Amino acid sequence: MFVDTLATVENGWLDAVEAYVGDTGDPRPLRDWLDRHGLEPARLDRMPQWSTIKAEAVGRTGGARHTDTHVDNWVARAVHAAAAIPGGNVVLTLYIAAVCAEALERSYHHDRILTVITAAQRAVRVADEITPAVLRQLDSLRYEIEVERALICAAPMACVRPAEQVLVVARRAQADATALASICPPIARYLGRLATARTAYYRGVVAAARAVAGYEVSGRAALPKLRRAIEVLREAEGSDAVNQTADTSELRAHRRSLQRLADAAGEEWLVVEQGKIVYVYPFAVRGAPDALVVQAARRHGRGWTLAGQPVRWMRDFLPIDDTWEGATRRRYDGLVLELPDLIVTTADGKARGPFRVELRFSNLGNHYLRVETALNGARPPDLYEYLHRAAPEHGLETLTGVGEPVNLAGHVGAILRHLGQRLVLAIADDPQLRDPLEQAGRPLSRVVVQARPDLFHVVVSVWDASLAAGPGADAPRVRAGGVGELRHAVGWPVLCHPVPEATYALAEWSRYSPSATRNALHGLTLASEHVMATLNTTVLVMLGTPTFMITPLETMAEFTASLEGLIGAWRGRIAEYRRKLVEAMDQAELAVATGRQDGVAANLREIQNQQLVLQRLVAEAQSLLMHLFGPTLVSTEVQREILDRLAEATGVNRLRADLHEQLDQASSGRAEAVIDALARVHEQRTREAAARRDNRQRIVVEAFAWVFGAGSLSGVIQVLQDAAWLSHAESVRWSLGTLALGGAGCVRALVRMFRY
Repeated sequence: MFVDTLATVENGWLDAVEAYVGDTGDPRPLRDWLDRHGLEPARLDRMPQWSTIKAEAVGRTGGARHTDTHVDNWVARAVHAAAAIPGGNVVLTLYIAAVCAEALERSYHHDRILTVITAAQRAVRVADEITPAVLRQLDSLRYEIEVERALICAAPMACVRPAEQVLVVARRAQADATALASICPPIARYLGRLATARTAYYRGVVAAARAVAGYEVSGRAALPKLRRAIEVLREAEGSDAVNQTADTSELRAHRRSLQRLADAAGEEWLVVEQGKIVYVYPFAVRGAPDALVVQAARRHGRGWTLAGQPVRWMRDFLPIDDTWEGATRRRYDGLVLELPDLIVTTADGKARGPFRVELRFSNLGNHYLRVETALNGARPPDLYEYLHRAAPEHGLETLTGVGEPVNLAGHVGAILRHLGQRLVLAIADDPQLRDPLEQAGRPLSRVVVQARPDLFHVVVSVWDASLAAGPGADAPRVRAGGVGELRHAVGWPVLCHPVPEATYALAEWSRYSPSATRNALHGLTLASEHVMATLNTTVLVMLGTPTFMITPLETMAEFTASLEGLIGAWRGRIAEYRRKLVEAMDQAELAVATGRQDGVAANLREIQNQQLVLQRLVAEAQSLLMHLFGPTLVSTEVQREILDRLAEATGVNRLRADLHEQLDQASSGRAEAVIDALARVHEQRTREAAARRDNRQRIVVEAFAWVFGAGSLSGVIQVLQDAAWLSHAESVRWSLGTLALGGAGCVRALVRMFRY
């Protein structure tokens, strides 16, 4: 038998497995064993972890990851090396399952985890009794990821199929545990424990998901099924196997959501009869003036294809109202590139949309990608689904015209990445765009579209709403006459709550508490109107208000949301140039401290240049902020007040204050002191260099004087010889002595010159 063979080998693999099984969830014994045998568990640790991704590459829908080929090759080498060690593949496979499960607990970057799982399943080929049974647990992890993806799509029925597949794997694990009980007791206990825990947990998930889906459709008729699901969850919580894992807290969260739904069966439920939802994804273009960006889009945008979506129309203006007429030539204006509409098929097969997609370019620089769709008969689960769709953590769905499942934020990110490429090519190929950029000293390589994956804002407009007598599509409804009637309805807190980063439990929206019930525009709206704002949502409840009065508010809400990208870009630019300035100052201070004579003038010029660039940026940013938050941007003081209140409620004023502080710091600091110190050093070294130059000139004159003097004396001696005052021999002696003295004086002068 395989284990009999292994038992004769004193390499400790069974001890490592025994320790791992005995201390549930702690893979360190496995790691230590792999490390002792040179199988590099540290490299394996990194592969499924999101935190190993470079910050600039992180995308919430999966993130940058090793290529499949890279992971396949490394895992294949590890498996090959492990196969040469008795018990190696058993320990390695257990460790792979452990680190992947650990990564799943920490992150929604599922792609990296799935890549490692797939590589392991491809590579491990061992004809023994143990390894295949352990390897099958990776299938369970794959299905668990599918359950989690369905959960964060707010699609309860989509959780059912993969959860049932987990149960199938659990039954097989129980059978494997029985078969291995006498062969390898530690592995048998491991498989049996997993089978029991997963069976209890995922039976609860299946029951709860079916009950929630039925309750959303049938309402009170599904209440008995909902209560039975609550009991299934309660029993699972009490299971000893589940109590040894983190699943207990998740079961508790599911159960409390279902209990809240059951308790709310007799309450009034909010229904948005008519309205719309707009997703705002701000972005900025760095490296080129915003007016030039708008011009590039105007001249070439009609021919662009972005993330597989061709531009279908261009509006040579922004569709805005008289609010933005302003009292200055620097108006809020630009253009719109319209992309094809999207139909979204949710994870549980529901068709949503159409979603209208537009790229809005602004002369002021607050560009954004805009996605709009209608809300008709939307109940609380629908509202939650629509709101959460904006988040980058939302699960994968099918979008028309997109080749593979993706979420909306991921598709938006692809559009903006391609937009950056199209802008660079358009500017490079068009002299009317390229020449002004080159004349301003701005290299084309620095033209980039800047957009954070987590930066979005949702603007919800509720034009008409009802109160339904309980859940279910057929529950009787009564039109709401005012906002006060809606505040106690089930689902109202969904509109008051910011969009969360993820979904943690089935129907978790049912346990929201209203966190933004205050009217952000109190005193500026009608009695039937209510405006709520959070850090990533603005909700306009406008019951009985004509559309032409709602549209200006919607536009102002979108404008305010779009400022986040612009302000963030300015903060990035100022920070970048401050970093360059600090680096230059550090080099200059090091030169002064070490007494280096070279490079002071160059350091001084570099600091002065960086300081000038930074001061220009500060001036531009201050001018723009004064305009964006000043009275001349819009037509009236009331509209200015509305913008200011929206900026305060959504956190834009905080970003603005941070930028102001950054600008103030950039305008002061140690740069002037360093420049003064360098200037003094440069002036002193200039004086010293001038003194050395003067000394050298004097020494050269002295050397010539010695040579000239010696020559003159030789001439005098020759005259004396001609007059018979000196004999020929005496004349020669005096001439040689004179020349030797002159040469010695000249050499001494030259030596002194080279010392300077």
